[in-house]
Amino acid sequence: VTTYAGGDEPVYAIERGQHLIAAFYRNSAIHHFVDRAIAELVLLTEPPGRFEDAMALRDLLKFEFFFPDRETYRTELTAELARLGASCDSADGEAALAGAQFLIAHRVLRSFLDAQLVVALRLAARDPRKPVVEKEFLDECGGVGQQMLLQGRLHGPESLSRELFASALKLAGNRDLVDAGRDELRERRQVFAAQLRDTVAGVARIDEIDAAQRREVVGVEP
Repeated sequence: VTTYAGGDEPVYAIERGQHLIAAFYRNSAIHHFVDRAIAELVLLTEPPGRFEDAMALRDLLKFEFFFPDRETYRTELTAELARLGASCDSADGEAALAGAQFLIAHRVLRSFLDAQLVVALRLAARDPRKPVVEKEFLDECGGVGQQMLLQGRLHGPESLSRELFASALKLAGNRDLVDAGRDELRERRQVFAAQLRDTVAGVARIDEIDAAQRREVVGVEP
C-alpha cells in the first residue's frame, strides 16, 4: 500500500503491480458476503423468478465459492433479502436497493464476473471447430482482457488474474462449451456470453445505485 500525504489528508492506494496480490487476500474473506451480493443482484430482476435467477448466479460462481444445498440456500437468500427490506416477491427491487445503507455486489463479484466475461467472449468469437489449448487460450484472454481494461470495459486489473481465467474456463467446460464442435456449439457459446454481459451489466447498475447513495450522503463524487 502506498500513501500520498501532499494534501489535507492522507490518501491510501494499492501500489502499481500489486493489485493481484491484494485481490488474493481480499478473495479469501469475501465468501462471507457472496449471498448478500447475489441478493442485491436478483432485486434488479422481476418477480416471481428471482430465486431461479439466484440459482443461475450461484451456478456461475460454483467454482469460486462453496454453496449449500438448494433448500438451505433458499433460506439463506430469503434472510439476506429480508435484511434489505425485500423478498423474492417484492414489486420494486430497485427501491429496496436504493434504501439500503450500503451495497456490495460490485465490490464482491465484479472481478470474478469480468474474468468470466472475457473467457465467454473469446469462446464466442472462436471457430467452434478449433480445439482450445488451455495455455494459449489463457494467454489470449490475458491480452484481450488488458485491452478491455484499457477501454474501460473491465472494472480493474484484479479481473486479469490467470487463476480467474482458468476457473472461468473450467466453468465453460462444465457447460460443455470448450471441446470443439459445430455451429450448435457457437450458438451455445454466444448464449453464455450474453448471460455474462447481462450479469456484469447488473453489477454495474448496483455500482451506480451505490454511487448515487454516497453522493447523497456525503455530497461528493465517490
